[in-house]
Amino acid sequence: PGPNPSDSTEPWTHFELARLGSSFADEDRRFFYRPNIARTFYSKVTETRYNGNLIKERRDTPFDAIVIGSGNRSKPTDSSVTDYLFMIRDIHTKTQSFVNDIPDPILI
Repeated sequence: PGPNPSDSTEPWTHFELARLGSSFADEDRRFFYRPNIARTFYSKVTETRYNGNLIKERRDTPFDAIVIGSGNRSKPTDSSVTDYLFMIRDIHTKTQSFVNDIPDPILI
């Protein structure tokens, strides 16, 4: 993005990264602690055919791992909600504007 948040060519943008709950009673998850974020890599393997030969390429791809756990502190033994420990992989680690190509949120 540009230096001005209202810039018409490179505006500051944001998007919904993940949707981790819903209005259903068993998916009414509570988050009482902030997420932990770790910058890391994963090996992305691609296969390409060239002149009848299969070429494999392995590339280390950076991502931010966002880890957060759900649960109800006021009722820690409540089993009516399905709680999880989530790890969300955010591959958009480069500063950029999302104007026309806004990523879809991760859904569970």
